[in-house]
Amino acid sequence: MEINRNPPLITVCLLATVALFTLSCESQESPKRYLKRLDLEYRTDSEGDYRITIPLPDGEEKEVGIGARGIPLRDGQRIREIWSVAARIPGGLPEGLAESLLTDTWSSAMLGSWALAGVTDDGRHVLVYLTRLPMDASLSAFSSALKDAAAAASDMEKALASLTE
Repeated sequence: MEINRNPPLITVCLLATVALFTLSCESQESPKRYLKRLDLEYRTDSEGDYRITIPLPDGEEKEVGIGARGIPLRDGQRIREIWSVAARIPGGLPEGLAESLLTDTWSSAMLGSWALAGVTDDGRHVLVYLTRLPMDASLSAFSSALKDAAAAASDMEKALASLTE
């Protein structure tokens, strides 16, 4: 009996397909897998988004949200949103705040920018630091975005403390 040491073409195709699928999945890991790889605990909210607490260099902590689902772009790519709440400002935004936020985004925001996430039931404007990353961003970029969002929102929260009291 002769043993055929050359695998059939179907086996080679199947292995190639599995390899490509695996690479594709790795490049678009779910937030859960990224967080596990970073050894960060998380909870999910009512919308299925991930919530984690990021330790800051000053010993404080800041909550960061991660969108559970990617957002499609026009070209078919998908992005992931990462945000942290800086303030819930009662009433309208104070005069000059929007200009200050735009200036801060231009001069010091590295990965994200400031955005209004909506208005609470009691009329407070929710100011967030928002980062949008490609779904296939590296683990390092994902980790940097978490830290950047937490630090920026924490700094702004301190700066706006008198408005939110």
